[in-house]
Amino acid sequence: MVKVVCFDVWGTLLNIEEFYVEVSKHISSIIGRDLKSTIEELIQAYNKTKEMRRQGLFDNKKIIEQSLQVMSNETGIPIEVLRRSMARATYSIAPEKALMEGALEVAKEVKELGLNTAILGNVLFWPGSFTRIIIERTGLGDYIDVQFYADEIGTSKPQKEAFTLVMRYFNLNNPKELMHVGDSIYEDFSGALGSRAVGVLIDPKVKNVIIIGNHEAYVIPKISDLLKIIKKK
Repeated sequence: MVKVVCFDVWGTLLNIEEFYVEVSKHISSIIGRDLKSTIEELIQAYNKTKEMRRQGLFDNKKIIEQSLQVMSNETGIPIEVLRRSMARATYSIAPEKALMEGALEVAKEVKELGLNTAILGNVLFWPGSFTRIIIERTGLGDYIDVQFYADEIGTSKPQKEAFTLVMRYFNLNNPKELMHVGDSIYEDFSGALGSRAVGVLIDPKVKNVIIIGNHEAYVIPKISDLLKIIKKK
């Protein structure tokens, strides 16, 4: 029986594209760069850096500094401007734009079902503390019991240690008591299954809920479909 629902953060609860738009607005304001091209360059740099993280090319203890350097090299934007713009965006992004559709309602209902909740998030470019601020500004913080970010815990998804830390925090005796929900097949889905937790992948390309194995894993079109799974388990 599932006792804890653990969420990925960016792309699952929070909208990463909208955040980069907000960051780009501040970059344009500070150094006068074209907004549209800045958005495109940031997202391209993000995708490249995310792939580098998957290949293990970053040191977990230095991942923010190292990833910022890559983004600066790729875009030509000074690191200090990137830092300032990301800090500003943390406070300026509208909560309704920061939220993924249905995320707040799902988190609220999961708590109302009596389950414990957590966030397990990787980091690039900005620290987990920035994400914590956005979580509070959107109201999600009211429905999340604890948050774990890679720069704070020293390990990243899909490493088993990251998921084990969540299990240990809640004193779970069986990995199947943890359900992890995310939009990355590599970091979230395979990481959860590799830790023997229940994995839930959000994939907008599928039309219906897909059950894998003996309800050991699921693929769902949108986060609101999570409630259907939980209520049946």
